[in-house]
Amino acid sequence: MLQHLKVSFRALRKDPSTSIPAVFALALGIGLTTAQFAVTDSMLLRGLPFPDGEEIVFVEHFALADNDDRPFSAHDLELYAGLSGVFETLCAYNHGTVNISDPDERPLRLSGVSICAEFLEVLGVSPLHGRTFIPGVDDASGAERVALLSYSLWQARYGGDLAVLGRQVRTNGELTTVVGILPESFSFPDRQEIWRPLRDPAAEGARGTRSEVYVDAFARLADGVSLDRAIAAMSPITERIVEQNPDSHYGLTPNVEPFTHEYLSAEARGTVATMLVTVFLVLIVACFNVASLLLARASRRSREIAIRTAMGASRRRAIGLLLTESIALSAVGAVCSIPVALWGIDYFDRGLHDMGGPPPFWLNVQLDARTLLFCAGVSILAGLIAGLLPALRASRANVSEVLQDSARGASSLRIGRLSRGLVLAEIALSCALLVAAGVLIQNLRSLDDNVLTFDPADLLTFRVGLFENSYPEATDQLRFFEELEAEFRARADVQDAATAISLPADGRGYLGSKIALEGNTYERESDRPGAQVTVISPNYLDLLGISILEGRGFNRSDREDHRPVALISETFAREQFGAEGPLGRRLQVDTLDDEEKVWRTVVGVVPDLVGEDLDQDFVDAVYVPMAQSPVTFSFVVVRPAATADLLAFTETARRIVEAKDADTPIYWVRSLEQVVQENRVVHQLISGTFTIFGVASLLLTVVGLYGVMAFSVSQRTQEIGVRMAFGARSRDVLTLITGQGLRQVAFGLTLGILLAIPLTQALSSFVYGAEAGASVRIFAAVAGAFLLIAAIACFLPARRAARVDPIQALQHD
Repeated sequence: MLQHLKVSFRALRKDPSTSIPAVFALALGIGLTTAQFAVTDSMLLRGLPFPDGEEIVFVEHFALADNDDRPFSAHDLELYAGLSGVFETLCAYNHGTVNISDPDERPLRLSGVSICAEFLEVLGVSPLHGRTFIPGVDDASGAERVALLSYSLWQARYGGDLAVLGRQVRTNGELTTVVGILPESFSFPDRQEIWRPLRDPAAEGARGTRSEVYVDAFARLADGVSLDRAIAAMSPITERIVEQNPDSHYGLTPNVEPFTHEYLSAEARGTVATMLVTVFLVLIVACFNVASLLLARASRRSREIAIRTAMGASRRRAIGLLLTESIALSAVGAVCSIPVALWGIDYFDRGLHDMGGPPPFWLNVQLDARTLLFCAGVSILAGLIAGLLPALRASRANVSEVLQDSARGASSLRIGRLSRGLVLAEIALSCALLVAAGVLIQNLRSLDDNVLTFDPADLLTFRVGLFENSYPEATDQLRFFEELEAEFRARADVQDAATAISLPADGRGYLGSKIALEGNTYERESDRPGAQVTVISPNYLDLLGISILEGRGFNRSDREDHRPVALISETFAREQFGAEGPLGRRLQVDTLDDEEKVWRTVVGVVPDLVGEDLDQDFVDAVYVPMAQSPVTFSFVVVRPAATADLLAFTETARRIVEAKDADTPIYWVRSLEQVVQENRVVHQLISGTFTIFGVASLLLTVVGLYGVMAFSVSQRTQEIGVRMAFGARSRDVLTLITGQGLRQVAFGLTLGILLAIPLTQALSSFVYGAEAGASVRIFAAVAGAFLLIAAIACFLPARRAARVDPIQALQHD
């Protein structure tokens, strides 16, 4: 083997015309494949970065009717917690933001979580300093509030001072004792900075009431328990819950999945898996490219191989030598692929961090030992795929014919056909990949360009949260936001301001609800139409430049002591009320009006706005005036004066809010344009990745086509000389060679377009934002680009052939 490797590397050095293009093709194919594996491994294959992290699972209900996940009622969780032998511990949590304030320190709004006291034990983690929560003590009803801090918060706010342990701070307005500091790398369930024990959530509200608490849940599977077994063990309990609560639990089934999957939608997981399959197609194109180059090289070495065989070397040994050369070539390509892989990882990582904040803590895309091992394995596989056919073909040559040099033309013709067949496959695959990339770009750009029915320019947004212990009454909450809005609007450096519980194209603050229409009867709650509910101040729509299509908007008289009113979106009006018209009809918003049974009169219809994601169709929406449904959390949207710097106005906004309440910070500060752009990043990342795959395959195909054409011309030198000796002109030779190449390209494009049709249909099922089918314009653009670039690849060898001296060509061996 070592001797074979020495011979292989020496042969590669002696033939740079083959080695350099082959190394380039393999470096590109292996590098892109390695980068995509690093992404897939981090997002789908690895578990949490804790001891036996793959055993930590997310436990939830799944609604078959809505094809969507559902959190547990705290009362449901109590029933599942009794399962023995399935989960070691079933742990509940509620995550959200937490205010922390200290004397003489500016308040901060942090990502926090209320979580079961045993959570560190379940994860297999110990505090860095201090202690963890004590079950039955820290989570008992009425117990003194305690908290754990992240390492980063401890360093940034308290300078790493251990004296913070035992100190009391205010969290959400309550005195809280800091009892522990967690390790530097720890973050759970997402990127939390402060943890508080979750007190008995079932005691907060009876089942079926508006105050009933819903929680997320995770667990560590017991030894030997699979996901399917856990679901099967939960199913009888779920059936009893559904039977006893048919209205709220209709169609629910249990679901257990790896914890990391909960923070990635099914569409995202499907997209990542499809990307990995797609990049393997690019690698196959690269292997075909190298195989065609090795076929040409094998043809030139046919005499050498024949001599080895004549001297006693077996066919198996000849195949082994050629495969060793191919694998050595692939090894060099793998080394050269590292910069490509690093660039691909960096490209994806930057995209993740542009999506409105850092990705989940466990999503760490990097070129680690596991990824390098994959790179080594895929390089060996690529070497085998690229070298097997040339090795088999070269080792089958007739020794006596080769040595007598009597069958060189026939042999070359057969090798030429094989090589052209490989390039044909390259063209077909590359065409299909480019069409698929074109479909994605077209679909995602149409989402980005056409979905917005409002103007996000020059608007600053931030969120404010109130504590119920500081603002216990709805009137207190309403007064705070109305006075805050009035203070902004009264300033000379502000044009207008408004408040709303959610923003378009932003999932934070998104409130979904079932809607009951007066006069309709519903057998169960799930039969009611759903809508996104947004509580807004009267001038919110005006601030976004949204006109009322029918009826009127909200005004300052729409208050608690007046008739409850609502606005609805255009699509909701059309789907639910049809030709009868919605004005004057009444509806009930379950999320807001579950106990009060408030019937709201529809007074206006507004244009459709996007929901929490730009990839959604326009969502059905219901708008409620804030004065009739006060809230504790709201976004404030401000349009500063034309001369003001939008982000520089942030400090002014912070001072205005803190002047009203020193313990209330602002957070999630962004421009509305930034909110929209963050939502578009995922579209750009997906379309950009597929574009890279398509362009890489096109580049590889062009290189392969050029190599085959150059090899064909070199093999036909004598033929060309004969043609020119009998009167053929350079133009005739140029037309002949170029025409043959373009006919091959045209045939490959036809196959590629046929392959692209099922590929785009597959994308519509798995890829986020994709739709089935592609326009004729996309097919025409891909075909045109291919023909243009392929024509250049065919023209250059053809021009060289047209310049052949007939005398030298007839003497060519």
